[in-house]
Amino acid sequence: MNRFLYKIKQFNKIAEIDEIARRYFALNSFDGVLMILGIIIANFFASIADKKIILVTSIGAMVAVTISGMWGAYLTEHAERTGEIKKLEKKVGLSFRKTPIHHAHIFATISLSLINGLSSLFAALIIISPFFFSFIDIKIAYYIAISLAFLILFLLGVFLGKISKSNLIVYGIKLILAGIVCSIIIFLIEHGGALF
Repeated sequence: MNRFLYKIKQFNKIAEIDEIARRYFALNSFDGVLMILGIIIANFFASIADKKIILVTSIGAMVAVTISGMWGAYLTEHAERTGEIKKLEKKVGLSFRKTPIHHAHIFATISLSLINGLSSLFAALIIISPFFFSFIDIKIAYYIAISLAFLILFLLGVFLGKISKSNLIVYGIKLILAGIVCSIIIFLIEHGGALF
């Protein structure tokens, strides 16, 4: 176990994973929260009272975003890091294949693609969790899910505030505002539907 952790630390030093991982985590958790918040609020305003419909639409969107996040990040990171290694190889006139540098970049590509895809999935799963329980009334499930979405947005804001060494509350409120804007736009679309 200690050897494994040591290897991860070495890979992180070589491939500079932690900074990119933080960005991917924050950005994709944010995307996941807003996506699911949008689906839940749209269903709420449309008076959808069937939990199965909410879960199927939410899980369908979550699967698509997770695959998109993992696939996109893997291909992007692989292309960027392969290009970097080739530049280095050209400079020094040596091959880095099967060296710690090569292994570090493979590890970075895989771990960052997982973080990119799974961060939005976990955030979304937490939010839709009330709809999995049959004993929770549909309206209560909506209120809990929406509250969870805003709580996660606030916590993500606190996380970003900590990274930037800024006011944690202000950052939390900034992310909550994004959720409010999203909700207002969906409300206007739903109630303006008669115009189309």
